[in-house]
Amino acid sequence: MISVDHDCHRTLDFENTDQRKCFKVHGGSKRKVSDCVAKNGTYSLKWQYNSVGTPATLNYSRPSAFAIEGKSLRTGGIKIWLYKETRSIGRKMEINLIGGNRNARVLLGSFEVSLEFTGWRAVWVSYKECIASLSGNPRLTAVSFVLHHMDTIYIDLLRFVDHLSFQSRDKIVPPLRIQLYTKMHSFQQSYRWSEFTQNNIIDLSQIAMSASKNLSLHHIESRLRNFYFNETRTSYDNDSYYLMERWKSIDKSIDKANREYDRLGLHLRGCRPVVLRGPPLFCRRSEMGTRAYSSTDPKRKFSFVMDKIMFPLALEFHLKSRQSELNETVKRETLRLNSANSAQALKKICGSRRNRKKEFEDYLTGIAGTPPYTELHVRRSLDYINKVRLQRIINLLDYVEDQGWADGSAIGSLDHEINRDGAGFMHTLFFLKESLHAHQTNKSTLSKLINTAKWYNDFGEVYQTPRFEYSGTTADIMITIMLFRLMIVLIMPSGTVDEIKARQRDMDSLKEWMNNALTINKAFGGVIKPDYTGFHHMAFYGSAYIPQALHTAALVQYLLEGTDFELSPTAKRNLQEGLKALRLIAVKYSTPSSVGGRFPDFSKAVLAQILPAYAYISISQPGTLHTPPTPGITVSDLTGETKMFLRLYQPSDATVEKYLTEGNIHAGKTYMNTLGSVDIMKSVSLLDELY
Repeated sequence: MISVDHDCHRTLDFENTDQRKCFKVHGGSKRKVSDCVAKNGTYSLKWQYNSVGTPATLNYSRPSAFAIEGKSLRTGGIKIWLYKETRSIGRKMEINLIGGNRNARVLLGSFEVSLEFTGWRAVWVSYKECIASLSGNPRLTAVSFVLHHMDTIYIDLLRFVDHLSFQSRDKIVPPLRIQLYTKMHSFQQSYRWSEFTQNNIIDLSQIAMSASKNLSLHHIESRLRNFYFNETRTSYDNDSYYLMERWKSIDKSIDKANREYDRLGLHLRGCRPVVLRGPPLFCRRSEMGTRAYSSTDPKRKFSFVMDKIMFPLALEFHLKSRQSELNETVKRETLRLNSANSAQALKKICGSRRNRKKEFEDYLTGIAGTPPYTELHVRRSLDYINKVRLQRIINLLDYVEDQGWADGSAIGSLDHEINRDGAGFMHTLFFLKESLHAHQTNKSTLSKLINTAKWYNDFGEVYQTPRFEYSGTTADIMITIMLFRLMIVLIMPSGTVDEIKARQRDMDSLKEWMNNALTINKAFGGVIKPDYTGFHHMAFYGSAYIPQALHTAALVQYLLEGTDFELSPTAKRNLQEGLKALRLIAVKYSTPSSVGGRFPDFSKAVLAQILPAYAYISISQPGTLHTPPTPGITVSDLTGETKMFLRLYQPSDATVEKYLTEGNIHAGKTYMNTLGSVDIMKSVSLLDELY
């Protein structure tokens, strides 16, 4: 008889190894507590079936005193983490919810779990999704897991919660008996849009390859790359106080990210295969996991890794592996490494972390011995240290994938998850594009990452034709996904004819979606209204959401301007008028609290924080696109809307100066205070003076 002493009614995390006794196996399968993998702590339950024929069952029974009934059955649900070492193509596991007693079992409901995955997957299912009727006051007393094929599954953190909400359907557990969300729930559409993609994507045979569109994509990519930092400049340029100050902030953020990377303690572990392990990661809506380092709680949110660690380290790799930066570093630091200022050289190259300096020093002395070092020695050491930086980022990508961040995975809930994780993940992929494209061996990795990015960014939405479901979009989507989807297209491979066609097809569709996102919404949706105010949560938001949304849209306009994919005149006019409305309402930089929406804050001076947006919409790119794109930031002409920007661009103003010098790498929803944006604003200002 199962005893309460085994904690069968509590969270089943198997740290109390006697919890295995809460389960009985049938059909020739086996179960044991294993330390091969664990989502929490050290152990999980390993269930193995090595036969065929008779279905294998793993039966869990709750103590009778803890049967689930009443309100808990109406509002609660089951949460469970599953791990697989190998993908089982076309295979599923049944999960049956059982009532009654040991002598008279009653099937209350059931659902299936796709086993076409590796790594961890979260399953959140409410009882009402799979129990057809709650009449008669049923009691949930047991759960049965059923396999009809040979397989091995690890189970951890099996929980029966009294209240379950925000769960997301995905490719592991598709929609069940009831429809949880309407189309208005914008964060819960990933499965729907992934299915839409399969049914509506244009066949490549219908796409005509265009050299002009291909060149346009090269220009868009070049502009985005220079948005982060002008590729003709280096960190040694001291002609801009604002850039120098932003560099200081960036260096501090990178040092913090390196510290947190080390504290993750990533290590190889597992039985088959061996994979990178680290702290368990959880979604935003999970009760588990912290968004900051904790010495007492090892569990983290996915956003902690994406935002605080992965993104800063990827930006470091991008900035310090550019040829102009490498050349200048070799020239400057070889001299200092051979002098009494070697400590300053090490800090410039590696940052403040002692172990990062040691990596460089050990390699340098390993190939050159003691000083004096030659420029070749230093160059080889820089190349090595950049390979190490790249590997750390690859490690993080492998780690989050194993934790559940993958194509078709909802990690429990996708509610607002892209707001927390999207920027860190997407900027990282863009920074790694060249490295992932450099070797044919990375092709499968690149394809997997693109599919993951398309899943979390609901890319299937762009394939709507001949019309979109509604005009406009939400402020959150405009802030995040509008730019992220563009990044996806730019990351896509273009080595074959079909790859070029696929890239152009997706960009054509994305352009149409962007134009629709910037159309007028006449009802209570987002973003731009007939009077050009911006709506979020069915009301005007003057100091939050809308300014940031229009900032991202303005950046997109700048990136696409003068290419085959530039925004339509209507979209550009609506964007311009939306920014103009914010300027007219504001007292220069500050929006009155009475029209602030959810976050009224006059002192926020929100227009100073979106200052680049007014520069972006001032830029025109007439004429023929150069082949290849001219290196660096090019502002060839201006529109007639420069006055709005110039009125706000007052570097002597303390509010503006604070923004121009702030370079902390904190992505959050988006990352806009880049080094390159400072140069773009300066270029617009200088060009206007010539007119």
